[in-house]
Amino acid sequence: MDAREMIRHQRKAYYTELSEAPSKGVKVAYCCAWGPTEPLYAMDIIPAFPENYAVVVSAKRQVVRFLEEAESRGISKDTCSYTRAALGMMWSNDGPYGPLPKPDLVISYPHLCDPYSKWWEIYAREYNVPIFHFDGPNLLRGTHTSHELRWAIKQNEEMFKFLEEVTGRKFDYDKFKEVMALGIRARELAWQVQENRKHIPTPSGIREATNDVFYLTVFLGRQEAIDYFAKELEESNDKIEKGIGAIPEERYRLFFYNIPPWYCLDEFVDLFSSRGAVFAMDYYCPFLWLGEYMQGLRLDPEKPIESLAISHLYRSGTVGVHFEIERCVRAVRDWQCDGAVFNSCPGCQVHSRNMYLKTRELERQTGAVVMCYEASQSDPRTFNEAEIKRGIDSFFEILETRKGK
Repeated sequence: MDAREMIRHQRKAYYTELSEAPSKGVKVAYCCAWGPTEPLYAMDIIPAFPENYAVVVSAKRQVVRFLEEAESRGISKDTCSYTRAALGMMWSNDGPYGPLPKPDLVISYPHLCDPYSKWWEIYAREYNVPIFHFDGPNLLRGTHTSHELRWAIKQNEEMFKFLEEVTGRKFDYDKFKEVMALGIRARELAWQVQENRKHIPTPSGIREATNDVFYLTVFLGRQEAIDYFAKELEESNDKIEKGIGAIPEERYRLFFYNIPPWYCLDEFVDLFSSRGAVFAMDYYCPFLWLGEYMQGLRLDPEKPIESLAISHLYRSGTVGVHFEIERCVRAVRDWQCDGAVFNSCPGCQVHSRNMYLKTRELERQTGAVVMCYEASQSDPRTFNEAEIKRGIDSFFEILETRKGK
């Protein structure tokens, strides 16, 4: 079974496991994309991810009716399309694999994303279940202080107490250490896959990278994530050895910033690959789930609570703009990108803030050709195909001129 077959099989298996959890007496936790998966699995709680489910329903092109359901209930079109899609599925009691089961608890990280503070409160209120709001600092200096690390560790410890209250059981620190070791191993393999993309031609592009999101969201702390990333790394190494690239002829290497349009991902990527351009590096996994690795840090399985805290500290959304610009510059330089494509995503202020400053500084510091377009990640009604194609035409004209020189 190759990596693509593995994800199709395991995604379906996960949603089956999730739907059967209540009948088997397994508690369900609604979480945002950041988890926390490892502590939940250590307490035999299965996490459900309405945010990731919004990705699935968007990729399956079934999302508009759920967006309209949320909007009919007063959720503004200016709100994050993940939020609208996920709440629309809840109120419709439906989804691509059926409705998500009722949660027993909700965990939110409002310091990571603006809508989280109210989005997850809606779930807690609708289902009348307890909620834990995880607090944390913003890293403005490019690295964490001892105070900020203690802050994040303390929040994890408070969350452990919350899980004890909900389950009526003591938090199992020994099992948590074992689960964190699995999660750290999966992260290490995932980062090796990202490092392999530095090779010319790159063995994998944004299509393969977006599959990684599911495992980094859902399965950190379980063997499934290790098996998947080990298989993906094996395939990546094999392609490098044979000189096989992600596209037939790699002429341009690009960096993609922000969240891609899930509802037309293949068509969008084809607009670039048809001209010999491959996204050798992208923002989503390296900046959001592997931010500490992007900064050259590594997690220690012997220090599970500290490692979990560090993984939260370095996610995009908590870092300052100059820190984020440094990441973008490193991505373009280290992955040898000729250009960069930025999505100014409507409704996603966290990841689209200061877009002009980011694009200007990236071009100034690296000389890369930069294109910026606007489209929501999960609302196809915002995707102006004709306008975006015109932008792509201009982008490649400049790329070709500079490449020729």
